[in-house]
Amino acid sequence: MMTDEVCLTLIRYMKDHPGATQKELIKWLEDTHQLKVSQATVSGTLKRSAELLAKATTSNLSSKRQKTVKFPIMEAALAEWFLANQEHVNLSGDLIRESAMKIIDRLYPDHPPFEFSNGWLETFKVRHGIKKHRRFGESGSVDMTTIAAALSGIRQVLDTYEWRDIYNMDESGLFYRMQVHTVSSKRYQMSLSLAN
Repeated sequence: MMTDEVCLTLIRYMKDHPGATQKELIKWLEDTHQLKVSQATVSGTLKRSAELLAKATTSNLSSKRQKTVKFPIMEAALAEWFLANQEHVNLSGDLIRESAMKIIDRLYPDHPPFEFSNGWLETFKVRHGIKKHRRFGESGSVDMTTIAAALSGIRQVLDTYEWRDIYNMDESGLFYRMQVHTVSSKRYQMSLSLAN
């Protein structure tokens, strides 16, 4: 994941090395920042260079003073936790706050009361370059090891039904005009047993 700071560093490097190819820029990012990025990411960053430079200049001019982070070790640990888990789970604001509470209690056992407000959450995200990424469908919340372990149990339940009585509940959008009372009780019972 490229933060705005890394994007600006890349843009400045490109200005200092105008003949560099995108493949060379990818290699430079990997060598200097330990980031593996695609050519599309580099290309998109370079296209947005004017916007990013203007944003950086505006934010530097408009910021009155930088607030110091009250619990820097907690924030560093939370950012590390976020990076380690972002690919496996959809990390909502509530989940980030909950982890922050656990981390602060472990690292600062006698800390004064601290509220992890929406404002704190937003500034934490900005400080660590965290952006919201939309995952498609339910893929972001799927734990494949749990799925693999549960498949045999699901197959045993499904074996008790006829093939014509089995359908994927995700496809129920196909039946959006069907009245509720037309759903067979067997399908309804099956969907309830699978949901529980």
